[in-house]
Formats: sequence, C-alpha cells, structure tokens
Amino acid sequence: MGFPQTQEAVAGAAIGPQEKSETNLSDYEVFKISRQSVALGIESGEIPNEFITASSQHDDNHQTKNSRLNYAGPGSHAWCAKNEKGANHWIQIQFPSTFFVTGFAIQPRGDHDQRVTKLSVSYSLTGINWVDTEAYLGNTTPLKTPVKRDFKQPFRASFVRINILEYHGHPSLRCEFYGLKC
Repeated sequence: MGFPQTQEAVAGAAIGPQEKSETNLSDYEVFKISRQSVALGIESGEIPNEFITASSQHDDNHQTKNSRLNYAGPGSHAWCAKNEKGANHWIQIQFPSTFFVTGFAIQPRGDHDQRVTKLSVSYSLTGINWVDTEAYLGNTTPLKTPVKRDFKQPFRASFVRINILEYHGHPSLRCEFYGLKC
C-alpha cells in the first residue's frame, strides 16, 4: 500500500498501553500529521472487502463492500443494515497495519434518500477493547455529497467502527477514513 509514513510526522508521539491508544501529541505534531493525512484505502479498494464487517446487512444487495465512499453499484449504492428499531448498528474496518487516524468522511446512499444523521466512531488496536469518540453529525440533508469530519486528536488504530446513533429512512452509508501510517 502506498501510505505515507514519516518519522518526522510522528516524532515525539507518546503511545500508551495497547488498549489506550490515545496519543499525547502537541498541537504542532497534530498539525503535521493532519497535513500529511491521506485516504486510508476504503474508496480505492486497497482495504479488501473481507476487512469490512458490520452488525448486519439488509440483504445480499446491501453488503459491506458497498460502503466505499462514492460507490455507485452494481447493487445498492451503500451498505445498509437491517432496519431494526433499537438495534446497535455499526460498520467496522480493519486496516492492514496501524495508522494515526485523523478523520473520516460519510456519504448517504446514492440511489435512495437514506443516510446516517448522527454517529460515533470507536477505535482499537486489537479489535477486542474499544475506545469511543464523541458523537458527530452525519449527513443531515438529502444531498449525496460526503461530509468530512476531523477528530480533535488523531489516534492510533488498527480497527475503526462507525456506530450509527440516528438515521433518516434506513441505516445506510458510504465512508472513508483518513490518516497516516504509523
């Protein structure tokens, strides 16, 4: 994979124990990492389909492989969870290595007015113990353009999970994460 990795970008990054991957980065280090941040391979297909999992899928036409930013078919133009009220809907991406994750983009389903309007992101180094971020607004209008959000503090992760808190029509999304290889 062609992910940028520079010692200068991560110099001085103090990483705590594996299950607490918060970083104690200075404002300058956060600025440098954010400036060098790139898409981490969901949209491009560098992240293999089997590295994208979810709590559920509506049916075979709404698979996790459809969750790639700007995906436009065949099949549904997004990953769609089963529409079960009160269910804990999420989609998870496993990275091929550990990254400093700086932000994400989320996009509504391309062929219907279905979108995630509020979400949180969880991250992990192991896929077992997770750290939660704050809640973020997703796509609050029917526009099909992605909404990009930056994390207040980059974090180190091998897994990220989008937790759907609220949605319009149906829990459906396309996404990408941004960052820098550790």
